[in-house]
Amino acid sequence: MFKAIQSAFYAKGRDVTQAGVLADLAAGLGVDDRTFLRDFDSDTAHARTQAHFRQARQAGVRGFPTLIVQRDTQLHPVCSGCLPLDTVRAAIDRCLQPDAQ
Repeated sequence: MFKAIQSAFYAKGRDVTQAGVLADLAAGLGVDDRTFLRDFDSDTAHARTQAHFRQARQAGVRGFPTLIVQRDTQLHPVCSGCLPLDTVRAAIDRCLQPDAQ
């Protein structure tokens, strides 16, 4: 589904924020579109989505794209937004230093 969403958005310009578009993509993968829409709009799906949003905020995500390095159970925000490769590489190297907090 992830690949289908990415292709629909980036290659075909479809609005993947619309439930109907997502249902169409799921149907293309063999999932009944009515079942998809029911589950997509369920209390469980809403709760899990909100939990993921909270987790992203707690991890320091403030924009797109955001790069985070995980060391054991610790998450370290590296950068947010598009930056030159050398800048990103230096930030990653700093995060991976043994004394990095």
